[in-house]
Amino acid sequence: YHKINKLDKAVVWYRRAVGLHPENERFKRHLTAAVAQMGDIGGLGDNEGWDLISAFQLLRGGRAEEALKVISEIESSHAFYLKGMALLMLQRYNEAKKMLRKAMGMGLEDQGVLYHLGVAHAATGKLFSAVTAWERALKLDPETPIIKNALMKIYHQLADQYVIEKDALEKAVPIWRKLLRLNPKDEVARNNLVRAYFLEANEFAREGELNKAINRWKRIVELMPDNADALHNLALAHDKLGDPITANDYWEKVIKIWKKRERSAEDRQLMRERLRTAYEHLADNYMRVGFTGNAIRALKSAAATASDDFDLFFSLGNLLMNEGRMGEAISEFQKALRIKPDDPEVLFRMGEAYEELRQYMKAARCYEKILEREPDNRDIIYQYCACYAYESEKSYYTFSPGKMLRLIREGLKRVPQAHMLRAFLVRVYLSEDDRGKAQELIDEGTSLFPEDPDLYIELAFSMMDLNPEDAERYSKKALELDRESFEIPLDIAVKHVKMGVYDEVDGYLREALNRAEEDDDKTFIFTTLISELMDEEPKLARKYSAELVRLFPDFGPGYLLMGFACYFCDKEKEAVKWLNRGIKRLRKSKGEHEEIIRLMETMKMMIRLNIGLPDLRI
Repeated sequence: YHKINKLDKAVVWYRRAVGLHPENERFKRHLTAAVAQMGDIGGLGDNEGWDLISAFQLLRGGRAEEALKVISEIESSHAFYLKGMALLMLQRYNEAKKMLRKAMGMGLEDQGVLYHLGVAHAATGKLFSAVTAWERALKLDPETPIIKNALMKIYHQLADQYVIEKDALEKAVPIWRKLLRLNPKDEVARNNLVRAYFLEANEFAREGELNKAINRWKRIVELMPDNADALHNLALAHDKLGDPITANDYWEKVIKIWKKRERSAEDRQLMRERLRTAYEHLADNYMRVGFTGNAIRALKSAAATASDDFDLFFSLGNLLMNEGRMGEAISEFQKALRIKPDDPEVLFRMGEAYEELRQYMKAARCYEKILEREPDNRDIIYQYCACYAYESEKSYYTFSPGKMLRLIREGLKRVPQAHMLRAFLVRVYLSEDDRGKAQELIDEGTSLFPEDPDLYIELAFSMMDLNPEDAERYSKKALELDRESFEIPLDIAVKHVKMGVYDEVDGYLREALNRAEEDDDKTFIFTTLISELMDEEPKLARKYSAELVRLFPDFGPGYLLMGFACYFCDKEKEAVKWLNRGIKRLRKSKGEHEEIIRLMETMKMMIRLNIGLPDLRI
């Protein structure tokens, strides 16, 4: 019976054996061991006699007074232990503590003694002393249920005291941690600890101590891996710290959780809004580290959760367009237009996408819609005219001039302010010596737009080599209509350069400079004109670059342009000299010139190594 752990029956049979042979020490040892094992009193020695066994049996029967009398004269560690147990039963707690301490003082420091000492402390309100005793007992055997249960109960009591009575949350936190170590399934302790960590994290975040807040949110995730609020806060925090890779680890986790909740959530719209925001953060971070494909997938997932989000479809279209996926980009732009039918930004980007696909008439329709709302938008008018120019080239190369003219006339009819198309038709009719049709178009334009200088500039440009006198007259008319803007004479000067007529360029340049009031406007005039002259007339570009440097010695691009102009004039040494002069000057002057200095250093190196210069881009 003893070997198969049926201790009650083992004790019965051992007693019978001892009763038959009281002098047999081996029988007594077996009986003592079984009794001690049943009561967990630490094991009784064979020399402590039957009084201890009798006292123990009396205690098991609840007869504490009788047990005390039996062992009152015995002074051994086990006797003091049994006395302490008896006094506990009689609720004489202070005396019980003395007896149990004596037992420990005599070397009996096992789980039984420590457990009952803890009970005595708890009964007298000494909770911390009870905790100390039970923690020592648990170290001897971490799996003893009675001690674990006692500790968990008192831990909860202490934590509640701190939170409710003393408002000392920071002292309750380590107690809840101990509770979870004892019982990982204690949901009360887990929830309290999570709530405490959230409060601490929020406080740290308010004070700007983001790393400490992150530490608390990470602890929450350790306790509750699916806590979406903590994961969301971690993702936002790492976004703020500029760590997109770590942030995206958390965004992906929180998205996975929110997607599960979306199916059963009462407020699905709110959950979808959260998902959309998370996907947008995910996409932004992927873009930061150059993972464009991942960013596109994230934005597509976001779009699936928000069918009415204009900005989302527009952003996705732009991203796809930047990746060269024009067809997909157009599809997203069309979705955006269903929400805002005539948005000019979307129409413009969609027009550009159609141009990339060489579908110029579809692009022109996009620009035409913009012009219905913004009829004076010069940039859009230019894009519109360019579409018809590109489309007409197809007819030109297929030897269909009639089709080309019909196309241009159609474009002008749809958008009468497309002055470039009107000027093109005028030039065609003049070159065919059909002055009647040319004059008819001119009269129509001047009657519709009598005060628009752009019309007269385009007309002048169209007939510069065919009818120079009229061209000069229209140029002067444009200047008279707008006597303040420097852009009018600058445009005329640029068009002269494009036509290869340089005699009048200087006069229009001076007129533009006289009209410009700010230094930034003057440098813009010089750089615009020089960039047009650089390939075709580098000597003139060099002349104006030298003037630009003389007038604005701290303007870095002036030295760069001078270097280009000298290089294109086959004066490499002079180019290096001007670049060195510019670098020296800019390093002494105030302002941020690092970028332009770096460009000039690179240009010097390329000239010296005879690598050749890239195309000029201003």
